[in-house]
Amino acid sequence: MNKEKLSSDQVPQKFAEWLLAMGCPQDKVPTVEKLAEMCRGQYYMVWRSLMEHVEPKDAIRSKRLQVFVNDMQRCQKNNAFSKVNTYNYYYLLFEQTQQS
Repeated sequence: MNKEKLSSDQVPQKFAEWLLAMGCPQDKVPTVEKLAEMCRGQYYMVWRSLMEHVEPKDAIRSKRLQVFVNDMQRCQKNNAFSKVNTYNYYYLLFEQTQQS
């Protein structure tokens, strides 16, 4: 989600779009009118915050794998692993997950 704060009028529509982008089935997403009822008063800030801070599983998996690869590269530079093949195995594993 972008860093610009959404107004209370924008949140219901953006929340419906966000739910679909997160992989929620179309038939499970409430109508914009129902979402507008859920966003009454100060509740819109809860949903806005959720959209700003929750990321899809694939994005989280990718970030975790990137951290792992970075750690492996750092360890290899420090000679923490004597076998280069260990690094290559995990790097290839990372590359395969990026392609799928």
